[in-house]
Amino acid sequence: MKKSVNFASLTKLMLIIAAAVVLAGVLLLAIFGGNTIPAYGFANLSLGLVFRCIVAAVLVFALVLVYFVIRFKKAGLKMALVSTAGAAINALVAFALCVICRASLGDMAFAVALFAVILSYVTFILFVYSFAKKVTRKKTDDAEVDAFSAGTDKVWKIMFLFLAMICVILLAVFVASLVNGAVVYALYAVSAILTAVFSVVFTLAFTCKLFADKA
Repeated sequence: MKKSVNFASLTKLMLIIAAAVVLAGVLLLAIFGGNTIPAYGFANLSLGLVFRCIVAAVLVFALVLVYFVIRFKKAGLKMALVSTAGAAINALVAFALCVICRASLGDMAFAVALFAVILSYVTFILFVYSFAKKVTRKKTDDAEVDAFSAGTDKVWKIMFLFLAMICVILLAVFVASLVNGAVVYALYAVSAILTAVFSVVFTLAFTCKLFADKA
């Protein structure tokens, strides 16, 4: 990503978008929840489903925490907390997008939210790994600045290529669902595409801001 990009402004913009999407999702669910396919409201949300989602989220966080603590020692805990905060925001946005797209809020909706969490962690870890690798190879006073620039360029290119591949696959699922009359799955595909785009861009933006402040 070019140095001219203001990561702080981009992060603020993405946070505003996240807040707007989540607010719209909550309002739509509260007012028109019965119009989802099939009908859904807060009252019939399965507690078992919520419990499984929470357990999955805790397990993912635990694994990420262990990885960061082993890899980055004292800084690992902070990185785990920061990446988890970003993943939580992406999960909320993903769930809200399912509501906005009128998808049924069942197992598949939570799968979309988990998809956002995984993308968030993968993006964050990839950037941190690239940054750390560049730093260890440089011995000058400008090592971290150079590492930030090189790491940022590399990860943005990789993640956007990865994002393009994901979107193409999900778009194919969307088209196949429409052709076969599976409207429900088409709604999930749209939600997943929007989730993928938001999760990758938001995670890269706030991660770059975090390391830009240090560099």
